Amino acid sequence: MLPEEQVHAASRLAERGEQRLQRLSTTAPTVFLFYAQHDDHFAIVRICVSPLVHEDSPNPFYKPDGVIRPCCGGCDPRLFRAQIQQVYDVYIRPIQWDLDW
Repeated sequence: MLPEEQVHAASRLAERGEQRLQRLSTTAPTVFLFYAQHDDHFAIVRICVSPLVHEDSPNPFYKPDGVIRPCCGGCDPRLFRAQIQQVYDVYIRPIQWDLDW
């Protein structure tokens, strides 16, 4: 679980063009969980980054996938996209990925 302080710091770090990339497994999926907030609403976010090993490459490729679970039915998950994108770009980002889920 990414701590709340890290999630909040992502916007400041992104504005300065900084990254604090977390270590990813080269043999098994790496899962990141964190809370995103928008006004009085929150969502739990799960981003799973799976390594894809190819016999012709000594390094793995990575495939990210994500799920957003908003706090209530009246909350549009798209409200959290900007914050989630910043968290991904600052802390995770093995590849360029624009949220499309």
